[in-house]
Amino acid sequence: MLPVNNGRKPWLRWMVFLVVLVLLAIGAFFVFRLQKPPPVRLDVEKLHQSLRARLDPAFPGRGTTDYPGNTSDDVPKGYAMILKAELLAMREVGVSLLARSAGNFLLEHSDERKDGFPGWGVPLAWDPYGDGSTNPAHTKYTISTAIVIDALLDWIERDPTAPRNRVLEVVRDAIRAYLAPDILSPSGLLPYSLEAVDRPYDTFNPAGYFAGVMQRYSRLETDPHLAIQIQSVADKTVAAHLEHRQVRPDGSWYWNYSVTEPVPNDLAHAGYIMYGMRLYADHEGALRGHLDLRAIEQHLADFVDHDKGTIVAWPTFRSDTNTPARSYDLGMGMFLVCQLKKDDLRHHYVAPLGLYRGMNGEYFKYPPKRGQPDLAVREYEGYILLGLASCLPPSRQ
Repeated sequence: MLPVNNGRKPWLRWMVFLVVLVLLAIGAFFVFRLQKPPPVRLDVEKLHQSLRARLDPAFPGRGTTDYPGNTSDDVPKGYAMILKAELLAMREVGVSLLARSAGNFLLEHSDERKDGFPGWGVPLAWDPYGDGSTNPAHTKYTISTAIVIDALLDWIERDPTAPRNRVLEVVRDAIRAYLAPDILSPSGLLPYSLEAVDRPYDTFNPAGYFAGVMQRYSRLETDPHLAIQIQSVADKTVAAHLEHRQVRPDGSWYWNYSVTEPVPNDLAHAGYIMYGMRLYADHEGALRGHLDLRAIEQHLADFVDHDKGTIVAWPTFRSDTNTPARSYDLGMGMFLVCQLKKDDLRHHYVAPLGLYRGMNGEYFKYPPKRGQPDLAVREYEGYILLGLASCLPPSRQ
């Protein structure tokens, strides 16, 4: 006699059970794959010390450049960023040898163009606008001069043993070159460089940084007439920034590269403007009440790519192109978010740092890719050092 089934099919129940298990396993797999990785926790202090150890105490800014030929040379901006970084990370024992070496180098090489007054640039001939007018080596560029002056003012502010009188004399003479009535660009901005061929270009980032630095210095100038002259030039540049500002739907402010190049600045150059406007306002510039610093600094959030979990070179609202940020950009961004205490952005800017770091503690221009040459630029490592020093725990600053 055959057993009675009563219409039940046990094999069918088992099949349904197995299908459910498979579906659950597949679902769990995709949830795992799509889940964002846990936050990367980098030891900022350890990375800071490791990068400092890579620098030559005698010539801390000397190394590979990001100019044609990638020669090994001395870029003043790199020295200035190292000086600023070391002063931020001062210990109880006093100012470091790296800081003194960087500061003294900038003073001793303040007129490499040999035209009789101070100013800083790059050690190579270069055509910044690609218009065929190559500037000679050691052309005095506004952004280089602004960054160096800013670092030298940090030095005399934080180090009582710094050569204060010499620094003030060099800074005063460097700024005087920008007070000539015909020096400003057509829009009233400080010029891109002191070369006549660069003067027709309205370029916001170097002008913005230098306006802040000039306002900062004017508060130290003992000649009231000269101080007023300096402040007047800074005011004109800030007025031009106010006229040409761009406003995003969320209210954030940003600037294009120039009047004739209607593309937003990359992170480093946008950062120069943010920093310059902050300096100008903090040192009581006459137009400070017209600057919405919150809206200006809100632009830092536009460089966070939340989907990729990294920082990009151009604002994410730029739809035509984007690349990973250079180490140059990342260092400037870290400096700003930590100095401005943007706690909501700090992790986003610090976490990608490990992607740029090589096996020997160097930092590459871009995160390395298989089959592509890696380039570690010493100037850019100076920016990373500044970013790391800014993000150290308060007890270490």
